Amino acid sequence: MARLFTALIPPAEALDDLAGALAGVGSEASTLRWSTREQWHITLGFFGDADDPEQRIPWLHARVSGLAAPELRLAGVGSFPGVLWVRASPADEHATGQLLSVAEAAGASHAGKRRPFRPHLTIARWKRAPGIARVAASVAEALAGYRGPSWRPADVALIRSQPGPEGHSYQVLSRAELRSVN
Repeated sequence: MARLFTALIPPAEALDDLAGALAGVGSEASTLRWSTREQWHITLGFFGDADDPEQRIPWLHARVSGLAAPELRLAGVGSFPGVLWVRASPADEHATGQLLSVAEAAGASHAGKRRPFRPHLTIARWKRAPGIARVAASVAEALAGYRGPSWRPADVALIRSQPGPEGHSYQVLSRAELRSVN
């Protein structure tokens, strides 16, 4: 069943830089299940299986269009159980406020989400296996100093996630434009 979520998709320059940093990770990291570049995004809101895209699209545009685009960069690495990620770091306190406004408008607190919003881009996943946590920790240590170029998102995407034999595939259904800030 397809699921809907909203996300920021970093520009090619930021993704190129991250891909270059990941290329330098050791071969033992091949035991992790790496996200493809096409899957890289920063989730804002998750709406689940029962959500209707025909209703969600105008909802998103009405709430997000024209909000200020925060200045961000991908910097630092962290993990949740089974997930390795790169942090989406706002440039300063003002950008933090802008990001939180965009995230809230795009559904960050939708459906009773109980966890605090932690903007990140998932780079790898793993299931329990002997030594896998050590591999993930080693990759996180190797990337701890990573700091990509700064950027401002152009829009918030509404994305459909469809499970498949090779993992999830994503389809952008709509984009709500953010206001460019100079």
